[in-house]
Amino acid sequence: MKSLLFFFRTSLPGHPISLKVFYLCLCSCLFSYSLPGSEAFRFPYLVYYGKDLKQDRFREFHTIVLDPDHYPDVSGFPSRTLGYISVGEVENFREHFKQANELGILGEINPNWPESRFVSLKDDAWQKMVTEALIPKILSKGYQGIFLDTVDSLLFTHKDQQKVLNFLKAIRDSFPRIHIQMNRGLEIAERAAVNSILLETTITSHDFKTGHNSLLSGGSPLKFPDHLEIFSLDYWDPSDPGAHRTIYEIAASRGYKPLVSDIQLHSMPRVL
Repeated sequence: MKSLLFFFRTSLPGHPISLKVFYLCLCSCLFSYSLPGSEAFRFPYLVYYGKDLKQDRFREFHTIVLDPDHYPDVSGFPSRTLGYISVGEVENFREHFKQANELGILGEINPNWPESRFVSLKDDAWQKMVTEALIPKILSKGYQGIFLDTVDSLLFTHKDQQKVLNFLKAIRDSFPRIHIQMNRGLEIAERAAVNSILLETTITSHDFKTGHNSLLSGGSPLKFPDHLEIFSLDYWDPSDPGAHRTIYEIAASRGYKPLVSDIQLHSMPRVL
């Protein structure tokens, strides 16, 4: 790893290479992925919430997170497919929003995402909806696992880590064999019943008011139990390949399986 990063640092000033070539070399040297019965993948990770890309655009990614409402049948995808579900908030355009509202488990609006309302874990109503309806529906579409978004929102609204951990354990107990990826929830990661963690914006930060991205200074690799796969997602302007390259270098040096994309996640990353 050190020799690879040294090569790029010393060769870039006088002999610039394209970001695509950089990412291809980075992934081929640092990440070698294959799934049973499939060929190796060139890229470790993709999060895509759009709906316009065809199946063949995803073939080179080992693990992909998709919105099951946009991709209702992924049974033929060679990648490890994780279906998106927001567990700490419910968006007003989701089919289950009305039911959640009628159950009285929706709280205040998320100021950063006005279409979303925070959700409550009271009376186990949300837990039952998630484990008995929402996740089974995702898995019926061919997904091999689930991507749990907005776990931080649960921690923020409940101020009770054990309650959130119990919620995650209930999901694991209901689905012991699927892959569960948790977005952030860093303070409970060591105790959470999940297979992998997504470190969203731990190398960069995004200002929702201005839309500006900035590189966080300093920092060191976050430590997690060995059994957890560690992915990273950071946001940056796709017209700035130099910054993308820097972010990928930092992520690779920390042992993360990285992705740099735009905040909406509705397009392919520029590096491809």
